[in-house]
Amino acid sequence: MIRYSKTFDTYLEMNKFFRMDLFNTMTLHTWIKRLDIDK
Repeated sequence: MIRYSKTFDTYLEMNKFFRMDLFNTMTLHTWIKRLDIDK
């Protein structure tokens, strides 16, 4: 059970980082679009 919990925690951590990365990517794309519009 402890082993399972640890694996699950690791999964959640990875998931959190993945979501942050996805969010950063989206933000970057939004900024690039804004810069393109400004040109």
